[in-house]
Amino acid sequence: MAARKFGGEHCTITVISGGPTPEYISSIESALGVLSHRGSLRAHFRLVPCLITRSGLWLDESTSELALSAYSSGGPDALQRMEDIASSGTSVPPWLVVSSSSAVFPTIGGALGEDGVILGLCRALNTPFVGCDILTSVICLDKSVCKSVLETANLPQTVHLAILPSDSPYSVLESSPFPFPWIIKPADGGCSIGVSLINSPPELSTALDKVRQPYPDSTVLIEPAVQDMVEVDVAVMEDISATGDRIVIVSPCGLRQNFRLGAGSSASSSSASSSSQGKQNKGDGPSWVVPAPDVPKDVVVKMQAFARQAFRAVRATGFMRVDFFYVASTGEILINEINTIPNMSRDSMWFKLWAGAGIVSEEWVKKVVEVALWKGEKKQRSVPLSKI
Repeated sequence: MAARKFGGEHCTITVISGGPTPEYISSIESALGVLSHRGSLRAHFRLVPCLITRSGLWLDESTSELALSAYSSGGPDALQRMEDIASSGTSVPPWLVVSSSSAVFPTIGGALGEDGVILGLCRALNTPFVGCDILTSVICLDKSVCKSVLETANLPQTVHLAILPSDSPYSVLESSPFPFPWIIKPADGGCSIGVSLINSPPELSTALDKVRQPYPDSTVLIEPAVQDMVEVDVAVMEDISATGDRIVIVSPCGLRQNFRLGAGSSASSSSASSSSQGKQNKGDGPSWVVPAPDVPKDVVVKMQAFARQAFRAVRATGFMRVDFFYVASTGEILINEINTIPNMSRDSMWFKLWAGAGIVSEEWVKKVVEVALWKGEKKQRSVPLSKI
């Protein structure tokens, strides 16, 4: 990319995390992963935090700093110390946080972040933001909608059935769309929260309760469990060339180790439920290997091509992680889901994927902020609310 002048500390990039979402901890871990590079990137721009409480209050910079520092210091009471600081801190209007930023870097998966809410506020206030645009975010957050879009692009994926909030969830048992075992999950959830593997009809009620507790208004997605598969991920991002052209970069494949789903196995059920714990509390780094071992080169090439096609199909302009299932015995490749705000904790799969492409985490943060500012200069469609 052509060299840019960021403006040093006068260029403020606000990293927004937390919020009233089941993915609260994952969001905070991601923010800390991004903010860990503030020292080395200070000459280019100033990274500052904005923590949103579970009740939805946006905290000022100093309170956010103290709260996140308390959490990152570790210990069994780290989360409680962070929330105690947050509850007694100073809140500010969301519009003021966004309008006073040179750009916004959201790390909130699911509601508030990936659903386009914060992005819409940024657009209304004419503030650039890091990542995918509103349309892509909304499409990819609802897995059932995303699957419909990918289907029109003829991309391979798991078959599925969507149960809307207004539908009778038990009608699915009458139609028996595919054989057991089934994966039950919220269509608009992330971090494997609310996911269950069931092997028979009597287990459906408990699985639906598990979805409805964190996501009461969510569409429920039912899919057949893919037997003897491994999970392989590919990262995709937009960059700007030295000549000012938009280009798409695809990472190597990464393999999630010790993750297999098989009918009736206790390990299968635990993997579906426990992956949430790992992603929420410790990042997803230790269980991933890049490049993916034992995945044939021709399969890697196909997955990278599918990831690039998916990026185009959902009209992406930022970055995303495309998660695949690969069945070695048959050679089958299936797209499982797309994440537009993946886990970005320091030991996450996301940064490992880009390191495999020769882009270390510090360089990646600099690059995506650079792209956001470049796009902000090119896109001056909205009138700031302060001007109305």
